Amino acid sequence: MKKKIKIKSKVNSYEVNFNNNLAQSFADLNKEVIFVIDSKVYKIYLKKIIKNKKFIILSSNEKTKDFFNLKKIIDFFIKNVSKNTLVVAIGGGVIQDVASFLSSIFKRGIDWYFFPTTLISQGDSCIGGKTSINYNKLKNQLGNFYPPKRIVINSRFLKNISKKEIFSGFGEMGHYFFLSNNKDYEYYRKSLLKFSKNEKINLNEIIFRSLNIKKKYIEKDEFDQNIRLKLNYGHTFGHAIENLVTIPHGIAVAHGMNISNFVSYKLGYLKFNKFNIMEDTLKIILKRYPIRKINVKKFVEIMRKDKKSINKKIRVILSKGIGNMFVTKINNEKKFINILKEYFNRKY
Repeated sequence: MKKKIKIKSKVNSYEVNFNNNLAQSFADLNKEVIFVIDSKVYKIYLKKIIKNKKFIILSSNEKTKDFFNLKKIIDFFIKNVSKNTLVVAIGGGVIQDVASFLSSIFKRGIDWYFFPTTLISQGDSCIGGKTSINYNKLKNQLGNFYPPKRIVINSRFLKNISKKEIFSGFGEMGHYFFLSNNKDYEYYRKSLLKFSKNEKINLNEIIFRSLNIKKKYIEKDEFDQNIRLKLNYGHTFGHAIENLVTIPHGIAVAHGMNISNFVSYKLGYLKFNKFNIMEDTLKIILKRYPIRKINVKKFVEIMRKDKKSINKKIRVILSKGIGNMFVTKINNEKKFINILKEYFNRKY
């Protein structure tokens, strides 16, 4: 029996299907279709399959999803997309963001499907309905909520991605398992350890469990007003790192989680032994992909511009341990800066 996850949404309820037969998945598309495709995915998997279809190929980088670079894609939509056209996005988070954002605003909304092709997009971003566009190098400043009509997870897309990208996927999915409970956390820790030792793991099972944890949050708080804010655990710090260092998103999130835990420990919310246990798990990623010394002043200024900040007050998600994260404002910024300086001078 093939796995499925059904997501309830006030915008548009939808389903995640696990199906490794790409040709069959495309055969089910029985209406007018255009494709928005990651350039690498097109070359490896799709060159022969969709040669007679209308499509646009995009590079998966942050420049592609910057507001000032959307003209080429909008022009393609104007030429090829009607109110009845189905947009099929095939790629990772960047392709998802561009296709979903434009589908949400073009002709006041058209249908779209998503075939995620990276571990991050399969294990995290494919559900939740968020669309996010960068503005003038500031990450995810523009967007709304517009989930796809259907999501298809095909594990064959993961066979040609690098080990670094897999670790990035683990970093991103990690925040769900840390947020969940000790059982899920232990499953994640053991899976990450196995992968680091080149032992065989079931990525479909990890993806399935990650999405089911996220499902609980997004169905309770679809529009990010309450409990779903906890899903930003590691991300406020991680996004600031991404602005200062060239680093894969999920690895930046893993660093962000560790910073969040360290700040929590220094502010008295997290006992040192708990911090130590959580850091030992994250070290499996962090020691492979360390970050250079960060300019803390710039780091804090970027955090202040984060979309979760209110009246220039930095808001972060801190931790009291596995399954016990909370949202808080930073009231003593001087102390916060000193803690960050101490963190970035540490060696792990």
